[in-house]
Formats: sequence, structure tokens, C-alpha cells
Amino acid sequence: VLESPTAELRQRITAGGGRAPMAFGADDRLEGRGTGTRGYPLAADYVRAQFEEMGLKPAGVNRTYFQKVHFRKIELLQDKSSLTLKHGGKTRTLVLEKDYVMGGDPLSSDAKVEGPVVFVGFGVSAPEFGYDDYAGIDVRGKIVAALYGAPSKLPSAPGAHFSSSEQKLRVAAEHGAIGFLTIWAGRAEQRTPFSEYVRFSKGPTLRWLDDKGVPNDVQPTIKGYARINSTAAVALFEGAPKSWRDTLRAA
Repeated sequence: VLESPTAELRQRITAGGGRAPMAFGADDRLEGRGTGTRGYPLAADYVRAQFEEMGLKPAGVNRTYFQKVHFRKIELLQDKSSLTLKHGGKTRTLVLEKDYVMGGDPLSSDAKVEGPVVFVGFGVSAPEFGYDDYAGIDVRGKIVAALYGAPSKLPSAPGAHFSSSEQKLRVAAEHGAIGFLTIWAGRAEQRTPFSEYVRFSKGPTLRWLDDKGVPNDVQPTIKGYARINSTAAVALFEGAPKSWRDTLRAA
């Protein structure tokens, strides 16, 4: 009796067979497989060995299973970084890692932006779904403030796409904005308190470079980007036509 390839394959798939590579990849000694860590090439070499055992032909550099990728490491100089709110002749300096978080600029070692702030809902422009937060709003030369995430009316998969920072920054830049503030509030804050988000956001970031040395997903016209909590949002909305509480409720 000849068994079909599907049946043979099913016999080869076992709980132990699936658990073993997951346990190896999740081991603390691989340091999270983070780019640039000692554990990353160890994990990559493990995958190479699996490919070789499967009989896959190498298609990388110099007939190997690997491809070299150049990265730029970006680290925020906290003692030289600040975020201030100015309104009615008063200036309020926010506290890093308490009121806001920010990362280093991928293109400049000395970035600065100042301008009026315009609130644009979720900062989502999705006309194909009948939704556009930028409709009728002029943000040219201004700093955009937007809620984290996407409106609930969008389907799940498109909502995830339009929620991404890269997508929101791209849309803001296309509309002429020079800065971007993400407000961590509402469902995001209920799910993950800002103090926890601060812990997740610490450390440098990495961006891959193209053949011209340009980092991925950068918007040169966006000169500043930060995320603020709901407490800072209250201060940001002082003197606005609608209070922060009413704005969040409407969103």
C-alpha cells in the first residue's frame, strides 16, 4: 500500500519536532535574536543548517544562505532632548519617559522643530474605505497630533496597516507636516499603560540602509516625532475649541 506524500508528511510532523526549534530560538542565550547581538548569527546559522538539511539551494552572497545588510544604529541623547508646549505666553516642559518618549532622528544628529499643532483624529487617510482624517484640514508647516491606532470602522487588516507609524508619518509628510505627535490614550492606554510602553521603547533603534546609504521609511520633512501620554494631551488641548476629554470621547 502506497501512502500519499501528504500522509507521509503528517507522520513526520510531531509536537517534539515543532518544540525543539522554538525552544532553541527562544533561549535567553540567543539574546532575543536582536540585530547586532551575538545571538543573531547563532540563530541565523541554525536556520542555515535546517535549510541545508532540507536540500534547499543557497541563493545568497557568494553562494551562501546569507545576505549582507547594512544598518544604522540610532540612539537618543536624553540629556540633550526636550519637548515643550507653548500657549498663551506660558511654556511647559514635559518630562522624558514620564510624559513622552522619542527616538533619535535617522537623518540628523541635531534635529529641531517648532510650530503650531493641528489635531487630525487618528491621522489616517483611507479614502478607499470612505475615511480621511485630513479632509479639509491644512497641516502645511505644522506639527500633527494624532491618536494611536486606527478608527474601529476600518476592517482589521487594513486597520493594522493604517495604524503603523511609517504609514502615518508618510501621509503627514505628503500633506506638508513638519512634525508628528502620537497620543497614547484610549484603547491603547487601557491595554498597555504608558509606563509600560516607556519600558518597551527604551534603547536604540536600527534601520536598514539602501545602496545609497539612505535609511528605510524616513520622511525628511518630518523634523520631530514623539509619543505623549493622556496627561500631556490634556495640557496640549488647553485653549483648544474642544477639550481633550470631549475629543477622545468623540474619537
